Amino acid sequence: MTPDGLDERFDARFFHRAARVISPFVHVWFRYRLRGLDRLPSGVPALLVGNHSAWGTAEILCFLVAWAETLGESRRVNGLMHDAMLATPLVGAFYRRIGAIPATSDSGHAALSVGHDVLVFPGGDIDSCRPFYDPRKVRFGARRGYVRLALEAGVPVCPIATIGSHYTWLMAPGGGLIARTLGLPKRLRAHTIPLPLGWLAIVGAIAMFAIHLLPWWGVMTVVVAGLVPNPVQITSEVLPPIDLRAATAHLAGDTAKVEHAHALVYGALADAVARMEHGRPFSGGEATG
Repeated sequence: MTPDGLDERFDARFFHRAARVISPFVHVWFRYRLRGLDRLPSGVPALLVGNHSAWGTAEILCFLVAWAETLGESRRVNGLMHDAMLATPLVGAFYRRIGAIPATSDSGHAALSVGHDVLVFPGGDIDSCRPFYDPRKVRFGARRGYVRLALEAGVPVCPIATIGSHYTWLMAPGGGLIARTLGLPKRLRAHTIPLPLGWLAIVGAIAMFAIHLLPWWGVMTVVVAGLVPNPVQITSEVLPPIDLRAATAHLAGDTAKVEHAHALVYGALADAVARMEHGRPFSGGEATG
């Protein structure tokens, strides 16, 4: 932990090396496009609030690679990450070295106080594990911590809308029911579990092999296909900054301020996702708070 209270283990050299290594995958496999970085407020840090449209971290890695390639070392960004991910061997260490910090209010305040931008995905698991037929939905549930962080720190919020990544892993419904049945919301702060269709196909292929209905090479084909994210184009757009303090100055009471601020950020984000998804195949559904 740094003297200013920021719990990070960022390694600038590692970050930029990792970005160069991952870059071909980002630009060839996902054909990633990032628009609107020029909208970031100048001279002050911002809270970057995104929809977590994909299970896993495809969209996050895409964004960070584009950030490194476009901004270099002119701005620093810390991403708030669930403690379960940070505690995962190798995975947690990797993300720590590219700027991940614990998803707590204290961590967010510490990063903003030293001038770093902070990236947060309020929807987390409930947003990223949406079923495959809900690409346009943005799910934050009752999570308002990001609003309180922005209001308390007095920093602008830049919504980041992302589309395409929802199709990298196609999710089956039912993860929320399983999580509740297992008591995961209280035990692990996990309100759903991922059910990738590719993984379910792997289980089915192994079962078919066991009863001699599928040859070994057929099983291996399904395994490889199930473990590799789909090569779909991912697009992100940084939206204009929102000054939540100014936007809520006329309201009395913390609850009213928080809910109004959330409506502004969420509305801008959901509208952008719907606009960007318009015309894409299988893009039905509406955004839900």
